[in-house]
Amino acid sequence: MSVTDYLLRECEVLDWWNTERLHVDEACRSALERYVDRACVAVDELSSYQLLYKSEARLHIQRKLQSDINVFNRRMELKLRKSCELSMARNERPDQFASFELRETAALMASGAAAVGAMGAAVAATGLATTATVTTVLGLFATGTIVTFSWPLFSVAAAVALSASYASPAIAGWATSKLRRRFKAYLSRMAEMALTDGNGQSARETLLASLDAARDARLAALEH
Repeated sequence: MSVTDYLLRECEVLDWWNTERLHVDEACRSALERYVDRACVAVDELSSYQLLYKSEARLHIQRKLQSDINVFNRRMELKLRKSCELSMARNERPDQFASFELRETAALMASGAAAVGAMGAAVAATGLATTATVTTVLGLFATGTIVTFSWPLFSVAAAVALSASYASPAIAGWATSKLRRRFKAYLSRMAEMALTDGNGQSARETLLASLDAARDARLAALEH
């Protein structure tokens, strides 16, 4: 491989990596806003009783938020895998691909003679190569990350105030409003931790780490 060819391939990898990092960041922040807004609407519909006690309606909001985030994670992993497949087929050497059809398609993609849609059809029909590099890189986007939440009491003081306040409608209304706000804030924080926190375990951090690992593996493969 000539120096010019190497540099062009390296630029393609880095452009792909940078573009997908931006997509991941935007998608995670958008998902956080969307899922929290949806959960807050559901919280507003809870009765005082449903809010105070561990009711099925309250548990449903928690389970739905967790389910939404897990589905989002899996969809993002699949999206990144497909993006990586297309980028590798455009950029990597045809001999990286196991099947004859995919080698031919990869060569066409590298020369600009095939459309992305055609490449997508070829990938779907034959699957990518079984070489160690390709298998390892694509495997980075198939982790099936599952988010689980711990749901401790979110507002003991407000709950106690509410349970003791039914003799006074004014106090009951205040306590219910406070408890509702606390529960919304609690759901928001749990979703933030799962989706965007810089804690090394959020969806954003996990997906970015997979992209970084894929970038490093692809760049290393270009040197051989």
